[in-house]
Amino acid sequence: MNIKIVLFVLCVGICISGFTSDFTAIPHSAGAPVSSTGAPEETTCATSSCHDTAPLNSGNAVTDFHINGLEQGQYYIPGHTYRMQVSIAEPEVMRFGFQIVAVNKEGKNIGTFLITDADRTQSMHNEIRLTDRQYLTYTYAGTSAVETGKGEWTFDWKAPETMEEVTFYLATVSANNDGTDKGDYSYTMNKTIRVNSATSVAENTSLTQSQIKVAPNPTNKESIIVHIPMSSDEASSYSITNIHGQTVQALSVVRISDDKVEIRLPQTISNGVYTVTLMENDTQVTSSFIIHR
Repeated sequence: MNIKIVLFVLCVGICISGFTSDFTAIPHSAGAPVSSTGAPEETTCATSSCHDTAPLNSGNAVTDFHINGLEQGQYYIPGHTYRMQVSIAEPEVMRFGFQIVAVNKEGKNIGTFLITDADRTQSMHNEIRLTDRQYLTYTYAGTSAVETGKGEWTFDWKAPETMEEVTFYLATVSANNDGTDKGDYSYTMNKTIRVNSATSVAENTSLTQSQIKVAPNPTNKESIIVHIPMSSDEASSYSITNIHGQTVQALSVVRISDDKVEIRLPQTISNGVYTVTLMENDTQVTSSFIIHR
């Protein structure tokens, strides 16, 4: 399956009576209005009578969203926690805001955001609609620039125990700090993490009766047990490839019964999604598994 993760930084001023340098009456804001990230069935700040002076994504600020340990083309490890960082930059600006949500292909919340900096971030839910979605947004203190011309927030995201498509929707705001929510600029972006359709391995089911199976899956062991068709010949060959199609070298295969072989994995093999292939004559059967040590 594929995993979509959607991130949005949004509507910074509406809940704090605008950005103003001498604001002292409220120690922190209620955060951006929920369900305004631009994700499916949601609005954005530029279309919700909030920061709507300028069209969406028409300003000069630059938004960046980074997931540590998940570079371009990589897949997440089920149950793993990833450090995330959102930043928005525009020269001389001193107030910024954000909101983020993560949903799957069906628009349902996926994974869990974890607060690592309670001074600058907080978690929110919509109590009226889209109630399953978790939003991470700013606090009032979190609207302050971390340095002149830059807003930044750091938090964690715990991946679900199963693999599926996830999209992060992110909305950001660059505010002019004039005490109103006019004259500001709103931005949206999204980042999708896709998973190979062959990697729905948590259920460990086979596509056909002859499909091989891998256990444990996911594995943190130094070897895997491959359950094979009873008719498989002892002379059959096996290979393991990563998500980029590269073959894992130096495999040691030991047949332990009529329907099982043990494949010992190299100590240097890294975490990730792999495919094991059984080759016999002109026939190939495969199964995917995850290494998470």
